[in-house]
Amino acid sequence: MILKDKGRILGIDDGPFSRPKDKFTPFVGVLMRMDGRIEGIRVGKLAIDGDYAEKAIYAMAASMGPGNINLIMSDGVTFAGFDIVSPENVYKDTGIPYVSITHSPADLESMEAALTKHGELLKIGKLKGLNPVKCSIHGSEFVVNYAGLGQDEALKVLERSMMVGNVPEPVRIADMIATSIQSPLDRE
Repeated sequence: MILKDKGRILGIDDGPFSRPKDKFTPFVGVLMRMDGRIEGIRVGKLAIDGDYAEKAIYAMAASMGPGNINLIMSDGVTFAGFDIVSPENVYKDTGIPYVSITHSPADLESMEAALTKHGELLKIGKLKGLNPVKCSIHGSEFVVNYAGLGQDEALKVLERSMMVGNVPEPVRIADMIATSIQSPLDRE
């Protein structure tokens, strides 16, 4: 169902932020069909280095209506700094397959060292649960994490959803919206 024109992807991304100036960053979800039609947009915020991104994803998915989302997709698995999302957790908790894509592999050892320094054991567990796969789509190299679907299907969905450039369209639109949100942020 995901690859059909009416297959729906919830693309998510966060906005830019500046430490220590910002306490929050925008968090945007765009529900897009595989044929490119946008069916919904949700805007929220995440605390910098918080631990709420997975719950925010669950809330966005629930607000889009049960059964309306065939896949959740993101640019990487970290949001608002060190708010780490486990694709496996999201899939287990929602029943919706999850795919993340980045252009370069994260330095997991450095991330683990930083999290250890701050006693973030739960986040370290999420990092250790990742199983990044290097792949090539449209001639560009990527690192993909996925849960709830096979690697071949994940790569086909990513390839088909890249309509402009080498970022999946639902994530690209979410990024554009999140990046454009500046003045409404709480900058306490």
